[in-house]
Amino acid sequence: MFDFQSKLMIEQWKRPFDTARQMTIYGSFQEMATFVIYLRHEALAKQYEDEALAAVYRFNARDEIAHARFYEDVVRVYLEEDRDGTLRDIAHVAKHFEMPGVGIVPDYDARIELMRAHGHVDRDIFLQKVYFPVLKYLGVTRQELVDSAKRERDERRSAQAAQ
Repeated sequence: MFDFQSKLMIEQWKRPFDTARQMTIYGSFQEMATFVIYLRHEALAKQYEDEALAAVYRFNARDEIAHARFYEDVVRVYLEEDRDGTLRDIAHVAKHFEMPGVGIVPDYDARIELMRAHGHVDRDIFLQKVYFPVLKYLGVTRQELVDSAKRERDERRSAQAAQ
């Protein structure tokens, strides 16, 4: 564990997005993803009848959902202030989303593959348990995001054509 910890400290995490709004949106997805992971780990601990470990995961999950709701509530305020801009940012963050361990955690890809093999993390689970529930909580439809992304592409093309 000490070797693992020292390897974790070698790399410095770089924030994946440029604006406070984008980082807040990122936080809402990341915290919800971590919540889902802890719930799945809790279920696995229960399968092995490890109630102490299950309790640790359950408490961590409760902490993560509180963080997720905080970020989501802030995103709701952003949506009230600038719905179009926030929709563009949600679409951008969702398209480029990665968990914070990418590039920092040693053997990250192998660890994720192991989690996938046990049904803990994959694209479908992310969509079903993280992405769509966050959008629902925010009161945002998928069609709004599609329309927003299309408007942004059209605006970019128009600006390039004008040059």
